[in-house]
Amino acid sequence: MRALDFGYPVGGLTLSDEVGIDVACNAVKSLIGEGGGRLGVRMEGGDLGVLDEMVAAGLLGKKTGKGWFDYSAKGKGPKPLCKEALAIAEKYRHPTKDISKVPIDQVFERCFLRFVGETVHCLQDGIISSPREADIGAVFGVGFPPFLGGPFMWMDLVGSDVVVDKMERLRQEHGDRFAPPQLLVDHAKAGKRWHP
Repeated sequence: MRALDFGYPVGGLTLSDEVGIDVACNAVKSLIGEGGGRLGVRMEGGDLGVLDEMVAAGLLGKKTGKGWFDYSAKGKGPKPLCKEALAIAEKYRHPTKDISKVPIDQVFERCFLRFVGETVHCLQDGIISSPREADIGAVFGVGFPPFLGGPFMWMDLVGSDVVVDKMERLRQEHGDRFAPPQLLVDHAKAGKRWHP
């Protein structure tokens, strides 16, 4: 399953190109914080230097005509991947891990569960005041599939215990960046819903 199959209006690379690679790069740096400690292990995974190099190369997305995709081709339909961006990404490829061998539904699940986990962290840390606030923000702010209602409504649909199990499985395989937030674990243990 890809992001589009799940119900998102665009995939992650397209969204990054729409927003701007420079904006995405600055947002990531803000989340990491000075010395890499703001969100800690939750920001681990890939080498984020790829974004710095893309910005330095002027590959900022749609606004410059090239980002992850090349927008110079006329006409409608899918745009080809940008050759310069692919060359940069290749330099940052992990020496022993090859994501191209992982089924796309597993790749999407990893990204999606990290997003869901962050929404729970936001509630747990008082950044948002309610699950409803998070759901509204996710649907209107980042294009979360409206028919699923938002990340907290989705967790109510599938069950917090299922989400915790999936995150724990990913944590064991890929590290603590997939660790479920304590608030999510507590909800799962209590069998509580996020929405009444």
